[in-house]
Amino acid sequence: MRLPQRRKAGRYPRLVANPRMSAEIGRVLGGRYRLVAPIGLGASAQVYLADDVRLRRRVALKMLHDALAGDAEFLRRFRAEARAAAALSHPNVMAVYDWGDDDVAFIVTEYLGGGSLRALLDGGQLLTPSQALTVGLEAARALDYAHRRGFVHRDIKPANLLFGEEQRLRIADFGLARALAEAAWTEPQGAMLGTARYAAPEQAKGEKLDGKADVYALALVMIEAVTGTVPFAADTTIGTLMARVGKQLEVPDSLGPLQEILIRAGHPDPDQRIDARALATGLLRAAKALPKPDLLPLAGALLAADDALVDADPTIHAPAIEVAKPDLTAEDLDLAPPDWVNQSDPDLESEPVPAGAIVDAPLAAPVAAVVAPPAPAPPTDDDGPGPDPGVDSMGATGGGRRKWPWVVVVLALLLGGGGAAAAIAASRDTAAPQRVVILPVPILSGRSQEAAEAVAAAAGWKTTVVKVRRDGSLKGEVLATNPKAGTRLKAGRAIELTVSEGQTVVAVPVADLVGKPLADVTAQLAALGLKTTTAQTRFDEKVVDGSVLGAVGDTPAKLEKGSTVRVVVSKGPEPRVVPSGLQGSTQAEATSAITDVGLKVAVNLQYNDTVRAGQVVSQNPAGGSSRPRGSTVTIEVSRGPEMVAVPDVTGASTSKQAAAILRAAGLKPGSVSGPSEGNPIGTSPGRGTKVKKGSTVNILLG
Repeated sequence: MRLPQRRKAGRYPRLVANPRMSAEIGRVLGGRYRLVAPIGLGASAQVYLADDVRLRRRVALKMLHDALAGDAEFLRRFRAEARAAAALSHPNVMAVYDWGDDDVAFIVTEYLGGGSLRALLDGGQLLTPSQALTVGLEAARALDYAHRRGFVHRDIKPANLLFGEEQRLRIADFGLARALAEAAWTEPQGAMLGTARYAAPEQAKGEKLDGKADVYALALVMIEAVTGTVPFAADTTIGTLMARVGKQLEVPDSLGPLQEILIRAGHPDPDQRIDARALATGLLRAAKALPKPDLLPLAGALLAADDALVDADPTIHAPAIEVAKPDLTAEDLDLAPPDWVNQSDPDLESEPVPAGAIVDAPLAAPVAAVVAPPAPAPPTDDDGPGPDPGVDSMGATGGGRRKWPWVVVVLALLLGGGGAAAAIAASRDTAAPQRVVILPVPILSGRSQEAAEAVAAAAGWKTTVVKVRRDGSLKGEVLATNPKAGTRLKAGRAIELTVSEGQTVVAVPVADLVGKPLADVTAQLAALGLKTTTAQTRFDEKVVDGSVLGAVGDTPAKLEKGSTVRVVVSKGPEPRVVPSGLQGSTQAEATSAITDVGLKVAVNLQYNDTVRAGQVVSQNPAGGSSRPRGSTVTIEVSRGPEMVAVPDVTGASTSKQAAAILRAAGLKPGSVSGPSEGNPIGTSPGRGTKVKKGSTVNILLG
């Protein structure tokens, strides 16, 4: 048995000689679980190593805090979620064995001696991108399995990612976070559900959650595992939450080939974010560019007596959003052992099996026994003498150094198909020629063609490929096999792989897009299964602003569904520059200059004593300014000085009355000449004479 490892000092504190946890040692819960040693302390529970005295095995027991035992609503949710979580059966989901809620609420799970990812990181260890990929891949497959059964974890964090001593990861606490949250036993209504440091943007906004919130949290965990830093983490909970709302997750370059898929997993919009299955697929692709990882430096679950790790990232409890649990489907990743394991095939039972033949058997030994690395061999050059170059460290044939993705593939095959593949991997070079290998075909659908062919080759099968197109599939993805998964097949036989060439191809209605509003074009292409993006914008004299000018020149006539059509969008007619230098020109000249550039003219005629009639006095807007095509430029045109006729003043009886008549006509009364007692008999200039308005007119008396 591996001795427990001591953790180094890290960011998370330990409870040293915690009296409360120490006092519980020896207590028996449920009449069968004797507490042996403390493991950890969280916001809602104390975790112990315990003995199941009935079945004589070691288990982990999570004893929930006393405040929960008297909460009827919590106990109701706890029972329901414990039953549901116990139904989850997957190699990467922690197994739930039992639960109880008499004097104290507790849940019993498998004991994982490797400790948590949180303990590993707090011990000063960082993971390589290859190691982080193994963690993320196992977690993503577990999440995909759970999400397809209606479970959303809501609290993915390093403390909930645990390892067995054989290095296999399990996700802990499925259902527990939901039970705590729905009972709302610590926080007011409306508080966020989950751990703030790993919350998705939609959690921070209190929106309805689905499995993509778990995918976002897992992306944060993987980045932290490599860099030691959680993206967007701030000094306060609010600061942490608000920092990631509406912002794309930035993945450091140190993540290498993982960067692209983690960016997709960290999209702030859950509708644009990939799901757990797509994350697992992307990680498998990234594995091709990474070296084989070293074993994880596990921290161990136990510490010195009476020491326990404190979870400083506790779950923040609040009412959860109801997510319906659909009926189980067969569309799962193939990590869980399929139903054909340990079952016989009547069609093959009658076939004679030569002596020494290898037949499939249940996976009884720990996975570590199969995948543990061999004893170190003396270093050799790639071309120099040494171990057989046709056998790599996993026992698979092939020349030279192998990339590690096939280790992951073979591990997945072992977990899904029993121990037979281990026998093949171990005895491939030593098997006698007369041996007959009969194995069940594993689930290869969902894998890449390359990975499926590698698995088939490891089992001694040949492969043929049929290419088809299918909507919703990725190019190179295996869609089906013939014979089907579970069929027992002799070595040397062939498996037909149906491989996707991508989605179906549709015609792009390029000519039909011109002149339509961008929103209409987007909807039209979406109906065909195509996406739309604006490649560029430009001015156009005929197509209005916001409408499509067409697709970019290299757009093919047909595209695969899911492809993006790049379109050019009009900004409308190019703005016009208002002509300058119009002042002093004639009205006709100014009008011509303005209309020639696509602008309209408005004329304002005004009398002007200094500018000759017909000439431009001013313009608005000023010359050199920019205006949309069709805008109006107003020009003020002179009518020359205003002229008035000298009125008849002979009807007046006095000079004052005559002066009033002149003023009313816009003229100024001048001198008065003639007898002082006389009457107005005329003016100078005389009656009817045209003079400028405001001119002086003299009055004559007689």
